Amino acid sequence: MSNVTNRDGWVDSCIQVMGDDLGNLFGLLCKEMWELCHEHDTYRALFQQSSDVLSLLNGAAPDFFGLTQTLLFNSIALRIARITDPEVSGRERQANLTLERLGSITQLPEVIEGACRVKKVAEPFRLWRHKVIAHTDLTAATIGFPPNFTGEQIDKVKAQIENCLKLVGQQYNFSVNSDGWTDVKGLIRHLRAAKPELERQRKIEDVIISGYSVD
Repeated sequence: MSNVTNRDGWVDSCIQVMGDDLGNLFGLLCKEMWELCHEHDTYRALFQQSSDVLSLLNGAAPDFFGLTQTLLFNSIALRIARITDPEVSGRERQANLTLERLGSITQLPEVIEGACRVKKVAEPFRLWRHKVIAHTDLTAATIGFPPNFTGEQIDKVKAQIENCLKLVGQQYNFSVNSDGWTDVKGLIRHLRAAKPELERQRKIEDVIISGYSVD
């Protein structure tokens, strides 16, 4: 087994205040939420913008950004599905990094109820995980995939996850929020600046493909 873990100074601080079991679980769940928010903000900044931005991405590297869109879409679904999994799984009852486990450890009724609410609103993401990501479902592949989840559904799940973690964090004076961040705007600025050169290169390629000489 590798000695690489997801623990860092934040998780260590949580452990110091909350104890090993709760601190480790709470700290890592917060990190999962932040990664989810990071991915969602990146997805939104790239693919839920004006047609001008989408045209810019498709003009620069359509295959790359198409792959990026698919990977981010699936990763968002997978993160939400995992965090709403049961607290244990498998024959050996392996402990999972989930909100249900957080409720079990804290025994706070509002956290237990909150975890149930998150799982309910996360059902579209869990279905996507089961039918598209985790299994090569033949029926889904031949007849049709489940409906795509929406940005509104993602925001709703994020808010519910944040609320569960806040209920625990406030017991120990920890501030928890789901504010995400992304540096994609810098990428878009560079692509805008490069747009004239990209268009010039495309015209040259069209001329070469058509067989005409370039003066």
